[in-house]
Amino acid sequence: MNAIIFTGLQASGKSTYYKHNYVDTHVRINLDMLAASKSKERKLLEGCIDGKISCVVDNTNLTVAHRQVYIEKFKAAGYKIESHYFASTLEECLARNKLRDDKPPIPNVALYSGNKKLVVPTFDEGFDVISVITIDPGTGSFVERSI
Repeated sequence: MNAIIFTGLQASGKSTYYKHNYVDTHVRINLDMLAASKSKERKLLEGCIDGKISCVVDNTNLTVAHRQVYIEKFKAAGYKIESHYFASTLEECLARNKLRDDKPPIPNVALYSGNKKLVVPTFDEGFDVISVITIDPGTGSFVERSI
């Protein structure tokens, strides 16, 4: 069983990356799809843990405190825990946000606020693997490198 915790600003490619890489193998835990309900998220997370199901936490998870809630639960259940850090710049996210056609753009103030809170994940938090995900500006494809 493995749990992957995404970290990155809105419009950094997290949900698209999930759809390209994990939709067939990992349950997606995402506050947007759960109508921002922490109660529904907790139930889905507990269901994955109880069923020993691999999952991806597809939220911004910008701070150590946000990630720690998940890490503690996954560690206690014996999961391998991975961090996927989406290292897009604020400017890149602002530009991609303007191009969204699948949903309304996020207010720019939310991106600026998130950028101020963003703490890059470290192994000290309890991750077994940390990967950095970027988007190649020439091809638009994802580039992953392990730390």
